[in-house]
Amino acid sequence: MLYLTLMLQLGCITSEIEKSPGDFPDNLSDDYDNDGLSEFDGDCDDLNQNIQGPSLWYVDSDGDGFGNPLTEVEACQSDLLDLEEVYVAEGTDCDDENPDIHPDMEESCDGIDNNCSGEVDDYQGSNAPRWYYDDDNDGFGDAAVFTNACSAPAGHVADSTDCDDSNADTYPNAPEFCDGIDTNCNGIDDDNSAQDATLWYQDGDDDGHGSTVSQAACSQPEGYVVETGDCNDNNASVYPGADEYCNSVDDDCDGQTDELGAVDAPTWYADLDGDGYGNAVVTELACVASAGYVAEGTDCDDGDAAIYPNAAEYCNNGKDDDCDGQQDESDAVDPLAWYADTDGDGYGNPQQISYACLVPSGFVSDNTD
Repeated sequence: MLYLTLMLQLGCITSEIEKSPGDFPDNLSDDYDNDGLSEFDGDCDDLNQNIQGPSLWYVDSDGDGFGNPLTEVEACQSDLLDLEEVYVAEGTDCDDENPDIHPDMEESCDGIDNNCSGEVDDYQGSNAPRWYYDDDNDGFGDAAVFTNACSAPAGHVADSTDCDDSNADTYPNAPEFCDGIDTNCNGIDDDNSAQDATLWYQDGDDDGHGSTVSQAACSQPEGYVVETGDCNDNNASVYPGADEYCNSVDDDCDGQTDELGAVDAPTWYADLDGDGYGNAVVTELACVASAGYVAEGTDCDDGDAAIYPNAAEYCNNGKDDDCDGQQDESDAVDPLAWYADTDGDGYGNPQQISYACLVPSGFVSDNTD
């Protein structure tokens, strides 16, 4: 119907009236082949062999050189010049209201089928986003294997920072482990962020025990040890478990100084009776004596405060008062007077006296001879 309307408008439909060749203009068909191109009536310019018969034309509303395929007409080009519409030979425009949409238009990533290919955003030029192949499906791609496209092709991602695209456990910021692999792709194998890294402590005095200054690492850093607890990392003789000395220093780092058991501590003796002399059997090693302990351990009876070395000896009390191993010896402070009985009659000479706790041989207690 459109073609018929156009033909009527152009005046191309004529009656079957017999006309001679001289009745037609030079460029119209006259049933003769004047330019050698067609033996049939219908040549658009029978005097120009470069112009053949009617062809298909399409309305180009947006002036982009491509017409709307729904406006197709068959006509000679010369017959279209006086019409208001612009006709073109290409009828492949998919949006004849937008001059930026036509088959020769470069596709871009804008959600529009710019080049009338039938696909939206099928642009794959260098200006399209780059997508990287993610072989191990960890969300990070191989920088060396990529494609340009408006949207990610299957198996491709935007991130290209995978350092091993064959290992799904290896990718940027992945958990690092002490396994000889750069799991987190930071360029360092077994870095200090490894989740199973050992905590090492700085050992400034090289005594095998570190201070509270620490760092995590898969292998031992120089100047660091695995043992901590050194309370003075500037003194190699001070560390946990060291020998304690009586030096006002916490040598073994237990929070105490000069405590019991110091290797150079003197022996102290329990003085239960408070006479200043202790029991040789009940002792302690300490830098400073505990309450109830004394330096002397020579008390022979720690249950009697009157008995101790060099105490006053008394007669006939059944005790070794001065702890010299004897009882009632001659140096007792309360000796008895004894008189010489030279004639053996049981009476002694008052002029010959001997003082002792026990009667000496040849003496008697009666001085009346």
